[in-house]
Amino acid sequence: STGTFSFFIIISRLLGYLRDVLIAIYLGSGPIADAFFVAFRIPNTFRRLFAEGSFNAAFIPSYSSELSKSTNKEDKQKHVRGVFSSVAESYDVMNDAMSMGMHRLWKKIMVELAEISENGKVLDIASGTGDIAKLISQDHPTCEVFMTDINMEMLSEGRDRSINESFAKNTHFCQLNGEALPFEDNTFDIITIGFGLRNFTNKSNGLKEMQRCLKDDGKLLVLEFSKPENKTFSKIYDWYSFNILPKLGSILAKDRDSYQYLAESIRMHPDQEELKGLILNSGFLSCKFYNLLNGIVAIHVADKK
Repeated sequence: STGTFSFFIIISRLLGYLRDVLIAIYLGSGPIADAFFVAFRIPNTFRRLFAEGSFNAAFIPSYSSELSKSTNKEDKQKHVRGVFSSVAESYDVMNDAMSMGMHRLWKKIMVELAEISENGKVLDIASGTGDIAKLISQDHPTCEVFMTDINMEMLSEGRDRSINESFAKNTHFCQLNGEALPFEDNTFDIITIGFGLRNFTNKSNGLKEMQRCLKDDGKLLVLEFSKPENKTFSKIYDWYSFNILPKLGSILAKDRDSYQYLAESIRMHPDQEELKGLILNSGFLSCKFYNLLNGIVAIHVADKK
């Protein structure tokens, strides 16, 4: 119901203030911390304070969990379309509830790491409801942003949002398959994809298409769920993914199965090093990644040449 949605949004926002401070301390120093401080305009005084140290992962009793079922790769594309058609209208609320709003922080950091130049041309793949496209359009109003998704229901939600929230002026909309991009070679300065690559049927094909469509000095940024570095933390995260996420889906979106799939797709996705290898094997000259929250999420940054 609307009341339930509002409750989770309010709780998410309240926890957000504490969350931002704790994450800033956790990040310490380095490129990812620099991007965080720039994205959220945190004063240098606090920046120096946070850079003095970081927290270690807490020790909590272990819990073992296994993937409850596997997704048939041959039917994956059709299944993915059905999943996101089902959750389109409640997608933003669910993202806030599942991550306590942290997905917004992660996307801001990715956009900051992109170092987008003015008058650039940016392709955002698997745009969903347009979080990343909105950030780019508002921070870089002279850029041309292509907001794309394979699912028409999700893209329609994003298009409507761009009109309501005033970032449609420099934004184009295109329904497409990320594994067969309908653009000429060397078209884009930046390509971004947030929480979408794991849903590709053939990730290598998709990455090769992205490499082809980038200009020679172009950059690819992939924001995706990954593998926590700490084993104990990984077991806790598995328990959360397979026990809490589906229940949230059932309560907020009346759709347990779709969120069960989302949890399973995260576990089946390549880890940080494996994804880095896939990117390099797709023709990119270099690739590095940054772990967030002990590796729950990673941002891979790749240069074409």
